Amino acid sequence: MHMKYTFKHVTLFAIMASLIFTGASCSQSSDPQRSPLPVTIEWWTVFKNTSDITPLISAYEAAHPHVNVVVKNIRFEDFKDDLLDALAEDRGPDIFTIHNTEIEQYKSKISAMPATTTLEEAYQKGTLSKKVYSRKVATPSFTPRYINQTFLDQVVKDLYQQNQFWGVPLSVDTLALYYNKALLAAAGISLPATNYATLQEHVLKLTKQSATGTLTQSGVAMGTANNVERYQDILSLLMMQNGTEMTNDNGTPTFQAMPESLGRRETLPAADALGFYSDFASPTKQVYTWNESRPNSLEAFMAGSVGYLFGYAYHLPTIKAQAPKLNLGIAKAPQITGNTEVNFANYWVEVVSNKSKNSDVAWNFLQFISQPENVKLYLEQAKLPTATKTLIDAQKEDVEIGVFAEQLLTAKSWYQGKNPQVVDETFAQMINEYKLGTLDVDEILSKAASRINQSRR
Repeated sequence: MHMKYTFKHVTLFAIMASLIFTGASCSQSSDPQRSPLPVTIEWWTVFKNTSDITPLISAYEAAHPHVNVVVKNIRFEDFKDDLLDALAEDRGPDIFTIHNTEIEQYKSKISAMPATTTLEEAYQKGTLSKKVYSRKVATPSFTPRYINQTFLDQVVKDLYQQNQFWGVPLSVDTLALYYNKALLAAAGISLPATNYATLQEHVLKLTKQSATGTLTQSGVAMGTANNVERYQDILSLLMMQNGTEMTNDNGTPTFQAMPESLGRRETLPAADALGFYSDFASPTKQVYTWNESRPNSLEAFMAGSVGYLFGYAYHLPTIKAQAPKLNLGIAKAPQITGNTEVNFANYWVEVVSNKSKNSDVAWNFLQFISQPENVKLYLEQAKLPTATKTLIDAQKEDVEIGVFAEQLLTAKSWYQGKNPQVVDETFAQMINEYKLGTLDVDEILSKAASRINQSRR
């Protein structure tokens, strides 16, 4: 359902709309006695509370009274099938949401940002006439310089390709370290781990087993695939922090190879990362603290039986709602001592369908709502980290999302081909094969890279 919203900054936005983006608007043709024709653009999205984005929509509609933006929030489980069916039947939305790893998967179904967007605008001509006229106004789109100066480096890398910009994010999340203050205090731990050596030490203090060897409390939720939230992101983070080059410039997987920059290191950095991750679920290892019989990691953390949980800002509302009494802390993701800081980026992108009959309006709208001075209204309500550089410093002071914002400038992602689901499945397979021990770790990585490479074509 489309919702209207009264907002005190709407007037300000209407004024700003005349100076939208990076250059002045220029009039084209005029129609002497016709109001602008009404236009409706439909936006399909996931994981967005309609009330969070309504201020942006209301501000845009105030500046463009003939435009009506209708939002349809679809369950994640149904989104892809509903979207593909609608696009195939030419009844799809003008704008829809995809994950940053899905750009290549949807390239044939979306349009790049045009150099200018042309919209109709109402105006009155003369001092006595009360007639409403219509004219077309062309507005320059974001320039390459503006894109590079405004958006995070990883966003530019993902979305600015072949001199074209393929979508706009409203936020970028980063993987951080949630911790249970009460469990850490009971174990004599005063501060959360900032590196992996300390994390391992803390795990030894936090892990508890029953007399029969059943895990009753875990130091960290790591080591398996089926019951660890975002296991593939955690393993990717470990690989990249350890020096792994996930792909080459062409997008071909290279995590199974030794980067030239690492010289003659004895073991592959990805192999070290896979072993480090898996050891937390190996009963033969000193850091054993997790196994497949444990509940889902987020649920176990909310139940108070896990010391550390890798999670995103988007997990916070769930934790606060379902575990309001949990003595919760949030710290930056641990790093490898002596290595360059690396964090992990995870975000959604708003794109325009190449079947949209109102693509100029859709692109004009997306550029409007993604500008720093506008999108901050959404970020303040949604409590999510920004996708733009200029808002980072202000967000760092936020009690809830400051940690996630602090990591944005060092947050990275990697190209996952035309079917990112294959990456998730392959990473789960790597973890399970490592646990079985029937294959050499180099062979596990090589097989995984080959499978992912097949999916990118």
